[in-house]
Amino acid sequence: MAWLLDIEQLLGLTSVIVTVVSLLLAAAALRSRTAVHRALRAWRMPLWPLPRWS
Repeated sequence: MAWLLDIEQLLGLTSVIVTVVSLLLAAAALRSRTAVHRALRAWRMPLWPLPRWS
């Protein structure tokens, strides 16, 4: 892909892709925390999306 775009376009495209993936991940995590599931949740991170200070 680097040979098709100049550096500014490549950086812009990369930032858009990273932002979209992060938003999809956050939406999926929030949905999984609020949705009623039949199965027991195996893993939870307390106070998500706040960082863990340990």
